[in-house]
Amino acid sequence: MSSKDNENRPILVPLNKIEVNPYAARLDQSVEVDKLADSMSKYGQLADVLVRVHPSSSDKFQLIYGHRRVAAAKLLGWEKIRARVVTASEEEMLVMALIENLERKDFTAYEKARIFYRLNTEFNRSYEEIAKIIGRSKAYVAQHIAMLDLFTEEQTKDPEVIRLLQSLTERQARILLRLKDPAERLAMARIIVNENLCVKEVEKLVGKPRAETTKVEDKRETKTRREASDVEKIKRKVLDLFEWIEHKNLQPLIALRLEKEFTAFDDFPPYTLRDYKSSLIHNFDLIGSWKGEFKMRCKDLKVKVFGDTAVATFYIHYDVVYNGRPFKSTSRVTFVFLKRNDKWYIIHEHWSPLRPDSAESNK
Repeated sequence: MSSKDNENRPILVPLNKIEVNPYAARLDQSVEVDKLADSMSKYGQLADVLVRVHPSSSDKFQLIYGHRRVAAAKLLGWEKIRARVVTASEEEMLVMALIENLERKDFTAYEKARIFYRLNTEFNRSYEEIAKIIGRSKAYVAQHIAMLDLFTEEQTKDPEVIRLLQSLTERQARILLRLKDPAERLAMARIIVNENLCVKEVEKLVGKPRAETTKVEDKRETKTRREASDVEKIKRKVLDLFEWIEHKNLQPLIALRLEKEFTAFDDFPPYTLRDYKSSLIHNFDLIGSWKGEFKMRCKDLKVKVFGDTAVATFYIHYDVVYNGRPFKSTSRVTFVFLKRNDKWYIIHEHWSPLRPDSAESNK
C-alpha cells in the first residue's frame, strides 16, 4: 500500500456503490448490528470504513473492513458513509481485514484459521510469514489451521457444524483432534459447546494423549499422518484453484506454479510444450476469450504423495462460450507437485482432451 493512501482524507461514499469484501475476515457480519446502529444514531459515525476502488468498475468500491458499520448505516436509512479510499491488492485486503479484527474478543479461532489457511493456499504465504504478519508464533498459525481438519468436508456443509466450530477455542479443537473418528469428534463438540466446558473439563472428557510406543512406530505414524495431511492440502489447493479461475482470478494459479521449473502441455491449441511465462500468457488469452459466466468442474480428484513429490490426477468438465459458441468438453489433467520449504508448487501440468465417444466425456 502506498504512503499516499494513508494521507487520503475520508470522503462520503454512497452506500449503494459499496460491495462487500470478497476476502472478509468475518463469517457472521450481522452480530450486534442493531446495537451499533443505535450507537451511530446517537453519536454518529465514530470510525471510518476502508474501501478500495472496484477493480472492474471505477465508479464502485469494494469494502475492506467496516462491514458492520455499513450494515448499521443501511439499517438507519443513510445514503452515504464516511470512508477512506486506499489502493490494495487482494492479499492486502485479506491482511488488513485480518489485522482489523484480530484483537476483537468475538473474532473466533475458526475465523482466524480460515484466514490463515487462505493466506497459505491462495497467496502461498508460509506459516512463518503469516506469523510475522500478525506478530504471533509459527505454532500459533499451525495450531489454528489444524482446526480445519477437525471435521470432514461433508460435515462442514451442515450449518450446525459451522456453529460449533465458531464456538470452539483453538485449544479445545486441538484436544478434539486426538479422537480419530470425525463422527466422535462431532458428538464430543456438541457436548463441549452445549455444556460450555472449559479446557480442563475437555481434557478429562477426551483423555490425555496416548503414551508413546516404540520409535519405529512413532516415525511410521508421523510419516503416514504427514502424507495424509499433504494429500488434503494438495486437494484443497486444486479445488480452490478452479473456484478462483471461474471468477477469472488467476492470481492463485500464478502463486502455485514454480517459475523456473514449470512446464505444461495444454488442451487448447496450439498443443506445444510451454514454459512458465508462455503458459500464463496462453491462460490469460484463453480465459479472456470466454464470454460471460463459465464453469470448470473438477471431478475424480486423486492425489499420491512420494516424499517431496506428488501427482494429482482428475477430470475437468468445461461449460464455456468459446469462439462465440457454447462449448462443452472434458479433459484429463495431471499436475506434478514439488515440495519446497514446506510448501507445494506445481512444476508440470498435462491437459489432454478426451475423445467425444469416451465414457468419461459423456458423464
